[in-house]
Order: sequence, then C-alpha cells, then structure tokens
Amino acid sequence: MSILINDGRIALRIVFHSMLTILCLVQVAAAGDPPFDREIQHSGTPSLPSRILLRDIDATDSSHDFGHSLPLNTDKSSRHVLSTARLPSQAAQDNFLLDSVPGDDSSGSTGTDSPDAVFSSRPKRSMRPKFNFGGEWLAEASNVELKSFDAGLKLPTYPVFGPPPPIINIGVSYTDLAAPRAMALPGELFDYSFGAAWMRPINDRWMLRLMLNAGIATDGENTTSDMWQFRGGFFAMYRRNPQWSWMFGVLALGRNDLPVVPAAGAIWTPSPRLRLDLILPRPRISVLLNQQGDRQHWAYLGTGFSGGTWAYQRVGGLNDQLTYKDWRAVLGWELVPARSPGAAFGSGQRIGMEVGYVFSREFEFDSGLPDVEIGDTWMLQAKMSF
Repeated sequence: MSILINDGRIALRIVFHSMLTILCLVQVAAAGDPPFDREIQHSGTPSLPSRILLRDIDATDSSHDFGHSLPLNTDKSSRHVLSTARLPSQAAQDNFLLDSVPGDDSSGSTGTDSPDAVFSSRPKRSMRPKFNFGGEWLAEASNVELKSFDAGLKLPTYPVFGPPPPIINIGVSYTDLAAPRAMALPGELFDYSFGAAWMRPINDRWMLRLMLNAGIATDGENTTSDMWQFRGGFFAMYRRNPQWSWMFGVLALGRNDLPVVPAAGAIWTPSPRLRLDLILPRPRISVLLNQQGDRQHWAYLGTGFSGGTWAYQRVGGLNDQLTYKDWRAVLGWELVPARSPGAAFGSGQRIGMEVGYVFSREFEFDSGLPDVEIGDTWMLQAKMSF
C-alpha cells in the first residue's frame, strides 16, 4: 500500500509541478499577445484504442480534436477555425487521457458566437452525454492472442465558471488474454476508471486542459492496493495561425513501465484536405478522401505505443503486477460529420476502423520474473461514438 501511495504521489507531484511551469509560461506568453476578438469555439471528440497512442494522444477522432479550437481574429466572412488534435488511440486505461470534451458541434455554434452565447442558446444540446464503444483484436503470435473491448461515457456538468463545462469521464474495459498455460498469465483483465476533464481558454490563442482520473486495473483476483492507479495530465495549447497550433504538457499513465510521459508537438494544416499531427508520443497524418453531403471520409497513417498495467494473482496465490507494452504502425479510416464554416467539428455519429502492424511486444512483471517477449503481429480495431 505504501509503495502504491508513494508512486501515486510522485506522479501527481510531477504533474503538479508541470502545471505550475506551464501556467507561468502561458501567462508570460499570453501577456505579450496582441488583442483578439473574444470568440472561442469549444469542441470535443472521442476515439479509440483504449489504446494512447497511447492506446493513445487520440490524438483523436477524425474530428481529430484534442480539445478546443481557437479562432483567430480574421475577417468574419473568411473566419477559419483550426481544432487541435488528439493522438491516435491506445488502451482503455489511456483513453480517457486523450479523449476530448464531448460535444461535437452539439453547441450549434457557427464559430462567431461567444461561449456564453452558445451555451445559453443551446443548453440542452451542450449538456448531452456522449458515449463511445470500441474493440481491438491482436492476432495470435507466439501462441498469445489478445482481444479487448471498451466503453465510455462523458457527462457534462454545470458550467460553474462558464462554458465549456467540466466533464465527468466514466470508462470500463475488458481484455481477453489467450496464452499457453505454462506462461501462467491471467485469462481476463478488467479496467474501471472515473475522472474529470476541463478545458479553459486563456485568450484567443491559448487554451489549457486538465485531466484527473482514478482507475482500478485487475484480473479480479488480486484486489489489493496494487489494482489502484492514478492517471492524469495537463496541457497548454497555443494557436499561432490558421495553419499551425502547438501543444505541450505531461501525462501520468498509471503504468509501471511509463508512469509519466511528456506530450508535445505541433499540428500543421496546410490545406483543408490535409492535417499533420506532429505530436509525441503519437504522430499522425490525416487526408480527406471524400465528402458526401454532411459526412466526411478521412484516412490516416500513424504510429505510437500502447499497453497497460494490471494487478493479478499468480498460480499459488501470490499477488503480482503485469505490464503489457507494444509499438504499432497503423492505417485507419473514419467517417465523421462535416464541419460547417467556422466550426471546430461537426455533430453526429462517428465510426472508424483501423488496421496495424504491432511490434516490440513484451510482458513485464513487478515481482522480478523474467520479461516475456512476444512475436510481431497484426491488429484490427473498430470504434464508434455518438
């Protein structure tokens, strides 16, 4: 118990000090920014692999929005809003970290309304809960096969400090692990999470995002304090112009191998049909294939890592912790709502499919047992949100 508490304190301490550093930098930078119209469009998106690409920074749906978008002070007839992105997906444990605030264009905003006006005119739509479901299959390799399924709910709360409101995140994930009996691995792994996320605009260029989450990851047999995890993150997003946005921050994943990782990079949109999320730990290139009415087909190519840590009980009743990790290169397709002029994203159902090559796979044990390497394999993933 003491070890878990100490690890959690260390992770939260790193996130806290990173928050203070980022806040200081944002305040200094924001003070020097020229005045802009106070018109901020908020957005949100879900995404998949539980996986961060952390299952992963999802980075995000084809709405690809990693949070809110910050419109620049341009002529209203040609106002363009660039949404920030989220990294491609990773494990249910990491999903909540990368999911954006729910709310496709549910606000009904045109990109020229203030957040308060948007919320006042569409309070019911702005407060609707958002659901997401996903599944992933990793083909058998080295006699090991993995299947996982996850579901999540994003529930807006009352906007005490003004729109956008804080979001309550609830998630559950189930992983089926088929492996030889000699490996003595658990056959089932469960993950339950509860947390909150909040985005706050500083001005028309700067946006802050905070995420805090508590999780339970276990095989159902090991119910000691080892199953508890502390996860979270803090980011600052800066929109320089319609083509470039920057993001930097830190993520606490709750994993034994990667308790805390930096997340930083840029988002470049050279044209309405091309978007490059040059963000670590999950870079991604997205291309608009086709638009049919109010629906858009996007294809993307990305890479990143995935995995998670679970408490489990070994044969003989000894408690241990298991960490699975891998790297992957993925090719995906998404069908998403079209964005109206000036809007950060469109509202409605999102559907996606992803195929990828998974490599550098490994199981690690907290007890000091030898690591188990697994052969490369292929993966297939599907996701839906509404």
